Amino acid sequence: MRARAHLPERCGIVVIGRNEGARLGRALEAAVATGKPVVYVDSRSTDDSVVLAKECGADVVELDATVRLSAAVARNAGFERLLGEHPTIEFVQFIDGDCILEPDWVDRAAAALADDPTLAAVCGWRRESEPRRNVFHRIAEIEWGLGGTGPVDAFGGDAMIRVDWFRRAGGYNPVVMAGEDPEFSARIRGEGGTIVRLDAVSTWHDIRMTALRQWWRRAERSGYGGALVAHLHRRSDRLYMHETQRSLLWGAMAPLGALVLLRWTRVPLVAVVAKYGLSTFRAARGARGARLTSIDRIAWGVSCVMSAVPQALGALRYIREAALGRHPHLIEYK
Repeated sequence: MRARAHLPERCGIVVIGRNEGARLGRALEAAVATGKPVVYVDSRSTDDSVVLAKECGADVVELDATVRLSAAVARNAGFERLLGEHPTIEFVQFIDGDCILEPDWVDRAAAALADDPTLAAVCGWRRESEPRRNVFHRIAEIEWGLGGTGPVDAFGGDAMIRVDWFRRAGGYNPVVMAGEDPEFSARIRGEGGTIVRLDAVSTWHDIRMTALRQWWRRAERSGYGGALVAHLHRRSDRLYMHETQRSLLWGAMAPLGALVLLRWTRVPLVAVVAKYGLSTFRAARGARGARLTSIDRIAWGVSCVMSAVPQALGALRYIREAALGRHPHLIEYK
């Protein structure tokens, strides 16, 4: 077992954000309170994020107009600044500016990596800070609870990654506008790395979603990113290929086909509606979380099924742009 006496000097924190407002202040205060070096990467915010970050004591990196904005680009930039200033760091905790670190998480994650040199990265449970605020926050809380502990296929945006494995796998892919974490996780696993989820809360998230339009845009971004990643991995592990095909089928082809055939028969439309209803029931029944109400489960089921439509539109947008030779772009929902 490796000594833990110098863990504070062995890990650092990278926070990324864009127009996060007061949430950023809370995120940075929690990060700085750990006593670890903190780098904040700002993606051309138009609010006072940069000033706030400097006041909190973070080392600030401002992305300029020469780079395409994405979480992947920001995380890479933060990693390079952190290691440039602190070259002895072995573990890097990544976190988004809309999350607050659980007080003991960084030390716990660093200890897990220190105890097992075979681990490439560790993550924990993300929780929604105010799940009862509205239906969108309840849906997010259920989403964060998906999966299990132990070895997992992918981490999210609040994982701690071993520096050697970050470099070995090539860092985040700057082309990926959404789904950058599963895509990077797949490359880490492809190199033989292991990712583990600890049974502990790592961060408290504030999705700050109040409108259906935001939910729609987030689902559209998911479909866009999924299609992009599926295209990148089409000759290897076919990551997100099944998910993209499913969203195109049930979010676009099936309902459109049923509507076209409605002139002659209602059978396809009835079949599609029945499929949606059955999928909603299955998703609602499978929802997990403490003190879930029937309304929570129904909302989750409806969200899972109906998100296929904006996801399909996002996937189709990427397919169209790729066919035209256009660069991927960022879809914002906040």
